[in-house]
Amino acid sequence: MLLSNICINTTGPFDFTFDMSASSVLPDTGPCSSGTYFPSDYCALIPGCYAVSAPAPTPSYGNDLGVLNGLDPNGVWTLYGAAYNGVTTGQLAGWKLVITTDGSDPVAPTLPAPGPDLVEIPNTAVMGTFMVDTPLYWKPEAGAASGSVMQAGQSLWVYGADPSGEYFFVMMAGQFFWVPVSTMGPTASSPWNGRLLPLDEVAPDDPRVGAASAPVSDESSSDGVSRR
Repeated sequence: MLLSNICINTTGPFDFTFDMSASSVLPDTGPCSSGTYFPSDYCALIPGCYAVSAPAPTPSYGNDLGVLNGLDPNGVWTLYGAAYNGVTTGQLAGWKLVITTDGSDPVAPTLPAPGPDLVEIPNTAVMGTFMVDTPLYWKPEAGAASGSVMQAGQSLWVYGADPSGEYFFVMMAGQFFWVPVSTMGPTASSPWNGRLLPLDEVAPDDPRVGAASAPVSDESSSDGVSRR
């Protein structure tokens, strides 16, 4: 969140730049002036203050722009805004995003080699994070819920997607499941740093698909190998 509940009872126009190296935040009640500021999110201190509606992400929000360091800047960047407390007289004249690069090529994270008690994870797999509480499915269809639910903020390996592109093929504890693509997003923390989730098609005859066709009742398989 770049700003919220700031400059109350003051009028502009203002030209704000937000930078983590700034030495001050915008005041909540003014007076305000154009300049460079640290993200100024006063709504974070007031329960129920956020009034941003869909399609904007739901609260809570962070204000550490440093989490964007190392991410792939290519793609669509969207700025969301909303009226606060019924006030609708404000106007956004425009905005721009300034991206600074170090000139180096991105380096894909190195995955550990699988041990005798680990399921092999291909180099194309990426760790994804759930944005909302999400059921796990045995098949890429709405009527095949497994009964298990992943909580928002939890992460799983994403191997690819079904032919329709609507379900990710994921792995948890050596067991494979499907989850709706709309429920997962990139993992911001190192070493993933927002790496995009793979949409490589998982074919119907992929041998791993059979592992997601029925529940696993025990952590140890019939071949004596513990799946993690």
